Amino acid sequence: MDSGRPQLLRWRNAGTPKYVFLRCCSGKLPTLDGLVQGGALPMALFFVGFSLIDARGQFVRWPARLVARAVLLVAVLTTPLLVWSGSEGISARSAVVTSTADGYRLDAAFDIRLPAGFREAISRGVPVHFLVEFELAKSRWYWFDHRPVKLAKAYTLTYVPLLKQYRLSAGSVSQSFSRLEEALQALSRVRAWPVADRGLVQAGESYQAAVRMRVDTAQLPKPFQLNAVSSQDWNLTSEWYRWSVDP
Repeated sequence: MDSGRPQLLRWRNAGTPKYVFLRCCSGKLPTLDGLVQGGALPMALFFVGFSLIDARGQFVRWPARLVARAVLLVAVLTTPLLVWSGSEGISARSAVVTSTADGYRLDAAFDIRLPAGFREAISRGVPVHFLVEFELAKSRWYWFDHRPVKLAKAYTLTYVPLLKQYRLSAGSVSQSFSRLEEALQALSRVRAWPVADRGLVQAGESYQAAVRMRVDTAQLPKPFQLNAVSSQDWNLTSEWYRWSVDP
């Protein structure tokens, strides 16, 4: 089989060619999202079994030594993607506005991965302030968008050396955690935040909601503010997460 020449691999069912991989799946090539989420292995397996399609629409299976080289090449090429997908920063994962008896509330989830400099500063007792910003806008073709709601909620993350605990505060409410990861996990979830009274939005109209999280660099000590100006590692801001809301 390993003769150095590609060999045709066919499947037949009742006399009809059956293309097992691509044709029996969605018929689409693996996407970048699927590659990043699944890693290099799914793409490598794709090349192991079926690397090319010949002019007659039949799959070609390559010799083992060529397949091994293809697997190695795919792994090398996808490694930067995997590293990039796990990079540091803040990103919004999901958000939804729900209607309640007294108005509208926001639930949102973020992915927070602090750079080493931030972690070290927190461990030394430097308070880091985060802002969750929310907007609700209504498009108007004849003028600027109407924004009946524009809010910000502040969080402060600090380390208390005497107690060896991380403290997460939002207004008068605070929680304590023994590990930084636990505090970040709590910070990453916004639950039932009241964002609008019923009188601020009109039933039957369509609105565009947007939410993001960022580090409030203006609240950092002066030396760290200079770092925020010169380095992106200290200027953490998620992209706006946008979706439609129909009251």
